[in-house]
Amino acid sequence: MDVEEYLEEVEQNVQDKLEGLANRVEQKLAIPRSEIIQEFKDEVERLTEALDVDDERIIERRAWARIRGAWKQELMSNAEVFEGVVFGASDPFDMNAPRRYQAEQAYEDDPKKAINEGYVNEDGEPLDTNGNLIQSPDWIRNIVGVKKPIDGDDVTLFKMTMSGNNAKEVNIPTFTPVRFRANVTGNEENGYEVLNSWTRQSFEEIDADFTVEDVLDTPEAKRIMIDLNDIRTWHNEHVGTYDEIMMVEGDVAYIDSEPNRVTGNLRMVLDSDDIGETDQYTVWLPEHLHGAADFAAGSKVIVAGSTGENEFGGEIDYMINAWGLYAYPELKIPARNEDAELGSYDQII
Repeated sequence: MDVEEYLEEVEQNVQDKLEGLANRVEQKLAIPRSEIIQEFKDEVERLTEALDVDDERIIERRAWARIRGAWKQELMSNAEVFEGVVFGASDPFDMNAPRRYQAEQAYEDDPKKAINEGYVNEDGEPLDTNGNLIQSPDWIRNIVGVKKPIDGDDVTLFKMTMSGNNAKEVNIPTFTPVRFRANVTGNEENGYEVLNSWTRQSFEEIDADFTVEDVLDTPEAKRIMIDLNDIRTWHNEHVGTYDEIMMVEGDVAYIDSEPNRVTGNLRMVLDSDDIGETDQYTVWLPEHLHGAADFAAGSKVIVAGSTGENEFGGEIDYMINAWGLYAYPELKIPARNEDAELGSYDQII
């Protein structure tokens, strides 16, 4: 066999093996085969620029070697594929931010003391509690929802913590059917099954044989649904808990037309016939939920999130920090001005 015949055989083998890998990944990991094919093409393009090789068949062989090695590890993983609905995802939080701020404040107040006490180095750069330079953010994000195996009916409430770049960059659709992969830890905390994210974490919106309303009607969803009247009690019982949420249903009494200039949050106010005439609850909607807030006052919604408190005038006000937002389609009043950047919303009614 001459060199040309060998390269032609290599080219065909690569294509056959790529198809086989893409099919296995789709079957086991529920990742569309088209993504694997595209990843291979991107790798070929990258190596074409990086390698001093004229024959594309050789480049394809090297690209295949890289793709094969990476996906072999994923196929050997014990992570499982699930379908379900994510009720809420917290805003990404930089775990280094509090220490960085503390160090910057200490240096501003007394540079010499800040250096001596290990807040900063001699150049004024912030250090962690172990004396290491804080160079980049350490992102973390918490997720709560319900899930079931793609080949089963065992519905469970779950929570997952994502970290690193995944926590910042992965899109997490809420209140819509999704398919995702995760590692099962075997642990349970307060009725939540604990999942670990994986390196290629993603949440794919799907056409499922269940609806959001179906999921909201499950015992698992109802377990974290509370009345607006009970927010104070729930808050006091969950102080210091950062990876669990509650869900409440209410009528939108008011929603901001523009986000807060400092925090970037939209303010929404929830009301209900079940609470007192003067009682209302403020909901803070982070940027990743602005797109879901495409309705006007009078709409009926479900908010998933954590709670906070604020003391004003000797009184404690309780509020909701939203992780997820769902407006009942049949009870959703459209915003009046569809040309506004975030929608122009009615004022309080």
